[in-house]
Amino acid sequence: MRSTDVRVRDVFFEYEDFRYRTPIKFGGTALDRVTLLNVRMAVECGAGRSAIGFGSMPLGNVWAYPSRALTYDQTLGAMRYLASRVAEDYRVCGLSGHPVDITHRLEPELLLAGADFTALRQLADPVPKLAVLVVASAFDAALHDAYGKLHGLNCYRTYTREFLPENLDRYLGAEFAGLHLGDFVSRSPKPAM
Repeated sequence: MRSTDVRVRDVFFEYEDFRYRTPIKFGGTALDRVTLLNVRMAVECGAGRSAIGFGSMPLGNVWAYPSRALTYDQTLGAMRYLASRVAEDYRVCGLSGHPVDITHRLEPELLLAGADFTALRQLADPVPKLAVLVVASAFDAALHDAYGKLHGLNCYRTYTREFLPENLDRYLGAEFAGLHLGDFVSRSPKPAM
């Protein structure tokens, strides 16, 4: 374990439900509500220091899990189930490293959660990979936030070789050999977009 590595200590999540004042049409469906998945993740490093990070993501089941056979509540329910499964996967994984390393190694297990739920419920439309990734993104964001807080940095400043020594080919394949994530992330925020 490198001195900059972390291990997940605990995971907490909750939902916030909001009704829109006026329905909006998204993906051909009129929506009058949204459910947010809010995640807090506690991490610790080898020296015993710890931090808690926060991540949030709308559970956009209309676009992440489109279905003509399942209702809005059924696809939202599947994504809520996935949140409990992803939380447990992070909580018990025992992995240490940079957040990119941890989530990369955990991703096959996270994707399996969607397949397991599809088989368990014998769903007419299987849980799409996108639905799993949308749910997992709130946990990943919380992990990156906690990592940055532990090191006293904005998490975007932890994508350098000092914190993440591996090149992108480790995560994305041989065509990314010699490239590093830090080469593509601006060190300073832009004053305007």
